[in-house]
Amino acid sequence: MRFSEKLNEYMEQLSCSARDICNLSGISAASFSRYKNGERVPELGTRPFEDLCDAVAQIAAQRELPDITAAFVKESFMECDDFIT
Repeated sequence: MRFSEKLNEYMEQLSCSARDICNLSGISAASFSRYKNGERVPELGTRPFEDLCDAVAQIAAQRELPDITAAFVKESFMECDDFIT
C-alpha cells in the first residue's frame, strides 16, 4: 500500500477532512494535498510526519477509537511501499 492510500484510508475510517488534519497538525493545505494525492511522502523523524501522526491519533481519540494511537499510525505509515526512511 502507498502512503497516500493509507492516509486516505485513515480519513475515511475517521470521517475527517483534510482541513481537520491540517488544523491539528499545522501542515499547510498545499503540503497535505501533495501527501493525499501521492505526489509527496514525508520523511521519518520530520516534524510534518510526527505532527501528521499525532493529528490522526487525536481525531481517533475524539471518535473514541483508542486503538489508533500516534505510535500505531507511525508504524502503519512506515510499512507503506513508498515511505521514506
